[in-house]
Amino acid sequence: GELLAKTEKTLPTTMTELKAPMFSKLLSSAASAALERYEQIMDTLLYQMSSLVEEQTEAARNELARVNLPHSLTAYRQEQSGGGIPLDLWCRVETIQRDKKMQQLKNDLWELRDKAEAARSTYSQASRQMEEDMEMDALFRQHNPGFEGLTASEVQKEVRQTLLNYEKLLSKSQAGDSVLLKRLEILDTDPKYKLLTFQKSQLDRLLPGAAGGDRGGATVDTTELSRLLVELSTLFHERDVILNTLKEAVQTYDIRSKLGQIDSTSPQAEQEYNQEIQKARNSFQGIAYEIQKNVNRQAELMDAILNENESFMSSREASASSPESDTCIAMIEGAIDDVGFFTKHLKEGQDFYNVVSPKLEQVKQLVGDISVRLAVERCEYEDNARMSEQRRQQETEDARMAASFNNPDAASTSEHSRSGDVRPTPSRPGVEMVSHNEPQVRVDDEKVASLVAMDFDPDKVVAALKKYDNNVDMALNELLSG
Repeated sequence: GELLAKTEKTLPTTMTELKAPMFSKLLSSAASAALERYEQIMDTLLYQMSSLVEEQTEAARNELARVNLPHSLTAYRQEQSGGGIPLDLWCRVETIQRDKKMQQLKNDLWELRDKAEAARSTYSQASRQMEEDMEMDALFRQHNPGFEGLTASEVQKEVRQTLLNYEKLLSKSQAGDSVLLKRLEILDTDPKYKLLTFQKSQLDRLLPGAAGGDRGGATVDTTELSRLLVELSTLFHERDVILNTLKEAVQTYDIRSKLGQIDSTSPQAEQEYNQEIQKARNSFQGIAYEIQKNVNRQAELMDAILNENESFMSSREASASSPESDTCIAMIEGAIDDVGFFTKHLKEGQDFYNVVSPKLEQVKQLVGDISVRLAVERCEYEDNARMSEQRRQQETEDARMAASFNNPDAASTSEHSRSGDVRPTPSRPGVEMVSHNEPQVRVDDEKVASLVAMDFDPDKVVAALKKYDNNVDMALNELLSG
């Protein structure tokens, strides 16, 4: 039961869920949401049908094992035929020996372990990266409260949900793997598996025939019991075939193109999506009904088998048949069944990881892309913030420099106005400015120099030349008279 939670229940739904068709991004968001609803509905249907089939089959086999069927019937027939291992049973043992199934099981076991560890490692790396991105995002926002980019949780939302789905799948798989590995551990220790290495002559000695061809009692008629057991086996086979038909129908149903043909901008789009999904569900109901009908036949058939077996066992006890033959046959058939069981589920386990592992690698890559995107947004914000701060500092510096150039002139002009000194501050070489900042007479520098060389005060020289429009003689007279 636990093992099948990994295989019959998990693997088929996984195959349906994870087989992403090419160009999936061509669907609109509304169609993609409808497709996701459809896949969830189909996963549930397959899970329910697989569970029903497995539970009913397992219940019937457990009930048969409780009354030692069909091993007791096989042993009785062989006793009556002279003893030794039944030919069909030996052929099955010989096949296992020829194909070296026991060693192959051990090799497959190690391969399954490696694949399981690789898948879980990929999942752990992706999960750890997402958590680190969350922590980094929170820390960055703490130090940069003005950052308004998308949060890591918002960006990771979809991929986190996808990873959560894989976590559930891996958890179920791990539970099934544990059961399988535990059962495989006894391959080298359980005596029944040792019987599969015996030669035919050795097995014949373990299964003696009835003394003199008879044990003193009348031969028991096993025709009806044999017929019922064959009918039950056929019933099991039919339900497996029907279940596989359902799985194949679900996987090949082209719901994607049907949803893609619907105009997502139409007001009736949602209704049309639901109608298409319902149409798909209806197409599988006939197959699901056949499975249910098959299962319903089991109860009546099992009652008939158990009633017939009571008569068989009573008659056999009266004939004093050997119980040792029953035990030996049961051990050999049980070991063969286990080999088939292990082979099947090891392969299904490997198929499961062959599907899941590449998908997990894609998710891991997507997580890495998201991590890079978040890091780029943070770097861009820091670069922009740094450039804004540099511009602010430059503007402040420019304002300060402008003030340093303009304020001294304004202060000087204001001070001169208050003191009554109307001597202007030169704004251009060779030009004197009055208090209302208009140009006056240009003073000739050479004439100033010649008069200053006569030991006159430079300011008086300039004033005299300016007064007499650079006339040196009149300026000299002014200086001499003053």
